[in-house]
Amino acid sequence: MDGWSRVILSAVLVIVARSQQLPQVSMVTPFTPLFSGDTVTLRCDVTPPGSQIAWYFKDDPITDQGKQFYVIAAAGTQHSGPYRCEANGQRSNEFLISVYDLIPLATLSISTGWPVTQTGGSFILALEAEDGLQGWRCWVYKEEMVKRIAFRQSPEPVKLLHLDLANSMGLYWCSSDNNLTRSNPITIRTSEKLVLLESLPGPARVGGSLTLECVVVGTKRVSRVAFYKDGQVIQTGTKTTYEISNVTLASEGSYKCEATYNFSEQTEGPPYQEASDAQPLFVQASPLKTVVEDGMSCSCSRCTQNASYQWYYKKTPDKPWAPSEKGVSYSGAKEEGMYACRAVWPNMRSLMSDPHTLGGSNMVIVVTVVLIGIVMALIVLTVAVLYYKTTKRRHVEPLYQDVGMTVYVSPSDEGDGDTYEPLRDKPGTTRDDYQTIVSRGEERVAGDYQKMEQVEEKDGMYHTLQKVEQSPSQEVIQTGEE
Repeated sequence: MDGWSRVILSAVLVIVARSQQLPQVSMVTPFTPLFSGDTVTLRCDVTPPGSQIAWYFKDDPITDQGKQFYVIAAAGTQHSGPYRCEANGQRSNEFLISVYDLIPLATLSISTGWPVTQTGGSFILALEAEDGLQGWRCWVYKEEMVKRIAFRQSPEPVKLLHLDLANSMGLYWCSSDNNLTRSNPITIRTSEKLVLLESLPGPARVGGSLTLECVVVGTKRVSRVAFYKDGQVIQTGTKTTYEISNVTLASEGSYKCEATYNFSEQTEGPPYQEASDAQPLFVQASPLKTVVEDGMSCSCSRCTQNASYQWYYKKTPDKPWAPSEKGVSYSGAKEEGMYACRAVWPNMRSLMSDPHTLGGSNMVIVVTVVLIGIVMALIVLTVAVLYYKTTKRRHVEPLYQDVGMTVYVSPSDEGDGDTYEPLRDKPGTTRDDYQTIVSRGEERVAGDYQKMEQVEEKDGMYHTLQKVEQSPSQEVIQTGEE
């Protein structure tokens, strides 16, 4: 080999060696494709390990990122583009990512448990896909490693993942056997404390609502709660929740709560007071959303032309959505109920439109009229009952009525003044019969009173009433002579 050959060979070896020492950018969480709200973790592999690393996006340096891993907590379309890392004066090749303003075909959610739970606790994740889950697998990223996790047998189209937590954090997602379709990721965190701040297992969406809850494990006897954002108090009082009615980008931050509480078996001593671990809240832009227009047409102004459209139907609000027909316009029989649609691609889809109700307005009117009629009837009935009771109290007839007397003049007593007409006997009675006075509403019991005996009238003799010995609950009056 001549001299020129040696020079050329040496130059090639130097170039190869340098190229082998170039930093390499890779994605730790192999999400394909990337969607708005995904957590993206990039890694820079350098030789030797431990070298100082700098990150670049579109050749612009990313500040405050000098570590081997670069994390985008809630990706958006603004994060699409080339990324590079640099170490030891060597810059990596471009690593291009594209973020779609859409959502995955499958849905992963928390079936049992909380996004933040105590260390060593357990929870259940539910995976659901309209086209079935044959061949799907699930993964977790923790401790800088991706591990596969297994399903527990459950009926289609839902599969359940029963998981136990042993470390501080895990990012979970599921994918099809060819990795072309997947679910949304879910972040689960753990804490050693009894006081936990519960939020969403993923980013909040702009324009939506959000509720943070302060939970104390083992008791509901919480007397005071304080909520903090970035170290500043934002709410204090007895409420255990903090609500954000309209999420904006300014809602992002680090949140925690502090609770004052005691346990049911605690009979003395001061209450406990503890603060939760701080939990980050990330915010994402809302993905594309379709609209149901008049005439039952599904519209998406920013969707590409190769999108198809899926319709959904449910009879009442409490029922789950069921897939119906496909097409831009709904051409099937339009039964009374709720309709919605979304745009669909082979490995992604848009958000579902707001519900469109058919026949609901008439139903609401009928139900409203019926309810108003029932309320009015109850009001009238209540007023009538109160009026009747009030009138009855004001117009109670006396137990005994006065008998009107008429002036009577006896022919034999003319000139002696007016006398009064004696009581006339009831027709069909004799002088020997006397009528017992009985209270109104009570039956007269034989023997309650005895008839007064008629005796021959004697001068200077009077008849007095004497009590006859009876039981304590019954007294009888009779006549006697002195």
